[in-house]
Amino acid sequence: MGRPKSTSAVDETLRKQADQDYERLRDGTEAMRLQAIIALGNGLPIPTICQFCRKSRKTIFRWVSDYKEHGLAGLSDSPKGHRQRHLTPQQEEEIKRWVREQVNPDGQAIHWTLEQLSLFILERMQVDISIPRLSYWLRTWGFSPKVPRPRHKKADPKDQEEFKKKYCGPSRKTNRG
Repeated sequence: MGRPKSTSAVDETLRKQADQDYERLRDGTEAMRLQAIIALGNGLPIPTICQFCRKSRKTIFRWVSDYKEHGLAGLSDSPKGHRQRHLTPQQEEEIKRWVREQVNPDGQAIHWTLEQLSLFILERMQVDISIPRLSYWLRTWGFSPKVPRPRHKKADPKDQEEFKKKYCGPSRKTNRG
């Protein structure tokens, strides 16, 4: 059986500071961490605190260390990283204008393809964007790809059948009875 520790990681001044900070706190996560520090300062055994908080000894002592070093700010979670934006909002608006007005950066009329648009962005803005990512952005900006019609809007099915009979020879389909 291990012997009880006579010294605590939390001294009286740190415990009092934690008590004062706890009164001003609104965030539940930080409050739980402060309660763990206060409990440790009051002499509660570390296994009991770990069980109550459902955290490891290492985590509890990291909270104490962070609180000693940074105060209340040390108990809050640090912000997680996010991907940096490839384009500035101004660059995005310029690309939207190119696509909406169907002009290239020089003002000439153009029918955009994803490959062309990607190359122009690389050339003009020095930002290399993959074609799938560019397609995703265009969809989120409200653009949709142009797709060909299955038939011409002025096509006459009767005329097409007549053309096939007249110029394409007899049908290869035969009725075998």
